Amino acid sequence: MLHFEVEILGAHIIDRELSRLAERVSNLSPAFASIYENFLEIEGQTFASEGRTSKWAALSEDYAAWRGSTGPILQLEGALRRSLTDKSAEGHISEIGAQEAKFGTSLKTQSGYGLGRTHYTGYTVKYPYGNVGARPVKVPARQAIQLTDSDKNEWVRILQRYIMGSA
Repeated sequence: MLHFEVEILGAHIIDRELSRLAERVSNLSPAFASIYENFLEIEGQTFASEGRTSKWAALSEDYAAWRGSTGPILQLEGALRRSLTDKSAEGHISEIGAQEAKFGTSLKTQSGYGLGRTHYTGYTVKYPYGNVGARPVKVPARQAIQLTDSDKNEWVRILQRYIMGSA
């Protein structure tokens, strides 16, 4: 139970239990659901623009030749994009609880590494892929999740509006 009390020189000026506010703070899932919908929109924009706030590095000539095209980037088969934009896709994470929420992807590379993480940080791969005598090639970081300060501030505003009862 939240309690707000103001006392001046021993006199109770305000003494209120903030039960409605405490109730809303105890279950933030409606606000998290709004943030989640916003997250899906942001991810759609990120993949459509190939890096919403920080454009993704172009594909190397060798990789583009192997692949047969120069794009779209991070979408060889589209699994990573789908896992971050489609609620029913394999690997999609959307866990919304009363006190926390988690959104993202659980997809793994063939080697068992987190697919989103490897692209987020960059990695080294042997090229040509799987051939004997392959040379190591550094794959640049391409961040599939890009949040601006404006995005983060909007998420805080969503929480504030919910807690204060205006959402």
